[in-house]
Amino acid sequence: MNHPLRTINSIEQPPEVYLCTIGDVFAIFDTQDSGNISYGVAVNGERYFVKSAGRPNDTQPYLTHAQ
Repeated sequence: MNHPLRTINSIEQPPEVYLCTIGDVFAIFDTQDSGNISYGVAVNGERYFVKSAGRPNDTQPYLTHAQ
């Protein structure tokens, strides 16, 4: 059985868009000092934590290095 998170190597759309098409995004963690964005997503009755490198068009971290 193909699983939409375990068997995919790349996606063509932003992570949030893809995750919404395969399951229920129940949490978004988008204020990380690294600029990474993570998601809590439920797929087929199981919950997953999915971490992305952030939004490609936003290259600025949430906090400066000193902060």
